Amino acid sequence: MELTAEIAAIRSGAGDSGRLLGEFRRAVLLVPLPDGPDAGLMSAVSGGILLEQAKRDGGGH
Repeated sequence: MELTAEIAAIRSGAGDSGRLLGEFRRAVLLVPLPDGPDAGLMSAVSGGILLEQAKRDGGGH
């Protein structure tokens, strides 16, 4: 199953968390990179999970 189908199965109560995790691991992650010297990606590990964080400068979110 593709990622969206696995998510739908989990939401309906019929999914398998192991398959969902596998689909997340195989999914392509597209991240737009802003321009500038302070732009880029940061990563961190939290609870054994590698998190990729998008960084931007300036106000807003």
